[in-house]
Amino acid sequence: MEQVEQHNPAGRLHALVSRVIKQQRRMADKPCLQLWAAVFDLSLDRDEHEFATTLYEVISRLLQIEKLIDDTENGLRKIDGLPDRYFRPFERIRALPVQSLKSLSSNIAATVNAISDGDMTVLEFCAERLEERHSERTIDEQELALILENVIILFNDVQQSNLDVELKIFMLDNLESIRRGISEFRIRGPQRLKETLGEIIGTLAVNHEVIQATRNQDAGVVERFEKAFYRLAAVVSFAVDGPALLSAVKVLLLPSGG
Repeated sequence: MEQVEQHNPAGRLHALVSRVIKQQRRMADKPCLQLWAAVFDLSLDRDEHEFATTLYEVISRLLQIEKLIDDTENGLRKIDGLPDRYFRPFERIRALPVQSLKSLSSNIAATVNAISDGDMTVLEFCAERLEERHSERTIDEQELALILENVIILFNDVQQSNLDVELKIFMLDNLESIRRGISEFRIRGPQRLKETLGEIIGTLAVNHEVIQATRNQDAGVVERFEKAFYRLAAVVSFAVDGPALLSAVKVLLLPSGG
């Protein structure tokens, strides 16, 4: 069987559901949370903090899967004259995140097993049709990995810094948004990064005066935050919106009067 193209929502959905089905066969009697932790390569440690972190990550990513299913269906509905058979698997596929969110401590084998080989074949055809219509640009995943690594280090540095409390909270919230957006990129693709960037642009605009007024407290930390944000903007700009987006980000990052 040819590899299913993953540069569109249906291709990513096919890859994700295939992984769930394989993991379910290996973990037939395990609870839902454990299954999804394995699917997402997350640690499910007995430590209370680690467990809470993984629980949060799984819930967040399940919500992104619901959006991925919407992205896929919406993309298919834009194709004129597409037969109804392309939409038949979606009720069973949509049940996967819905039932999981309701039953994280229970087993969801019945929900997973309800997705047939025929459903997966139709999903392959969906990916082909969406690829014909529009293929997403390839994101430099190595660059994303480097941004993520820098964001994690910077998050710890900001936590330990003596920055103004308001600025510290702003930076920590937005660094977490970047981390989460990159982590969920494999589910939603460039669209998830675009959403992340939009969220941060909004908070930057609202908090611009606070940032400029307090940036001299620890200019190095603020500059590292701005650099991480700009690198993400450059990746998203290339994949989604072009130079106009990057120009808007440059304006936001300019010091007042600069």
